[in-house]
This record gives sequence, C-alpha cells and structure tokens, in this order.
Amino acid sequence: MTPLGPYALFALPEKFCIDLTVLNQRYTERMRDLHPDRFVNRSAAERRVAQQWSSAVNRGFAILSSPVRRATWLIEHRHPRIKVDGRHRMSARFLMRQMQWRRALEDAQGQKDRVEKLRQRAQEHFQSGVTQLRKLIDREQQYRTAAELTRRLMFIEKFMTSLPVQD
Repeated sequence: MTPLGPYALFALPEKFCIDLTVLNQRYTERMRDLHPDRFVNRSAAERRVAQQWSSAVNRGFAILSSPVRRATWLIEHRHPRIKVDGRHRMSARFLMRQMQWRRALEDAQGQKDRVEKLRQRAQEHFQSGVTQLRKLIDREQQYRTAAELTRRLMFIEKFMTSLPVQD
C-alpha cells in the first residue's frame, strides 16, 4: 500500500493549521480520479490498487478533517514516544469537570434550553482547545502539552456527540 502520510496524500504542509477548503477540494479531486467507474475496463489488479488508494485517501481525509485526529497524528508522528490515547491520567480538575458536565446533562434531560447551553459551553471549550493546539503544535512545538490538551478534547468531542439532537 502507500507509505504516504495524510499530508502527502493531499500535498499539504505538515502542520496543525490547514486550509480545510483546500483539503476538501483535493479530497474531491483524488476521489474523482479513483472512482470505480474509471477502472471498469481495467485489470483486476488495477481496480484493487485504485480501491486501496481510495481507502488511503478516505483515511487521510478523516485524519486531517478532524482537529483531534489531526493533532494526534502530528504529535505521534513527530514524537513516537508520546501517545495520545485514553490510558493516561488526567488532572483531578479535568476529571471533576467531566463529572460536572455529565451530571448537568443528566439533570437537563428533556429541557432543550439547558441542553443547548451545555452544547454551547462544550463547543466553546472545544474551540478554545483547538486554538491552543494551533499555538502548541505549530508555533511552540510543545508536544507533551498538546497531547494532554488533545486528550481533553477527545472527552469534549465524545461528550458533544452524547448530547441529544435538538429539533
């Protein structure tokens, strides 16, 4: 398969702050070039290779289009000894915040305005974290601190997906 990383697949500079419009354009171009209809009259081997490239492009796009996955890739790629996963200890302060948010969500069940306030607060924390990651990764190369922040953002992202969908 391809040894290319996600940035190379889309010819983007290897940094946290990327132009998502350019990423989307290049993704569309790559997928158009790899579309199965273009390989109908090709050999089975060529169709298989196109399918493998298509899978690599989809994986690369998933990594680069998500701030959390993009930060994780950059941190682990640049410093393989730093792992961004859920098995690390989190600060007591952050654990308390998680518990408070979960409790607030339980208390807000069926109350759209309270759930929406929780969603807004979580989104604000998430956006603030993404802004901090830009600085930590691209400017300061503070990968351990960025890894800790990325773990927090993983929780916030998961929390936001657990919020009930509003009509």
